[in-house]
Amino acid sequence: MRLSHNPELVIRAWARQDEQVRQVQERIDQQRLAYVHTLLRQILGDTPQAESNSRLLYALVVGSEQMQPPIRGPALQAVFDEYLRHYQ
Repeated sequence: MRLSHNPELVIRAWARQDEQVRQVQERIDQQRLAYVHTLLRQILGDTPQAESNSRLLYALVVGSEQMQPPIRGPALQAVFDEYLRHYQ
């Protein structure tokens, strides 16, 4: 069995098993999501789109690491490019 060297992945797996860890992970996710939302409000204004896009972008980042194999490098850039294409 090979252990992951990705602490984010390991902690998220742990959070699925332990309530205290889940609570900490939830707080961290909420802080990160709030930061992304703050940035998008500066770009899009205080709109429902800023809220939904902050969730979408955060889900892309978290989800890309959770997939097997993870989406990284040029493949991840292509995903973000496709996302951005809708706003040009």
